[in-house]
Amino acid sequence: MVEHCGDITAVQRQLQHQSITTTMKYAQIGLEQA
Repeated sequence: MVEHCGDITAVQRQLQHQSITTTMKYAQIGLEQA
């Protein structure tokens, strides 16, 4: 993975996407347990 100064926003977007995916996963688990 090559890192450039301009890739910071891309990394942030990736992290944001990961946190959204994780949140959705936990929400799904919560719904299944309810």
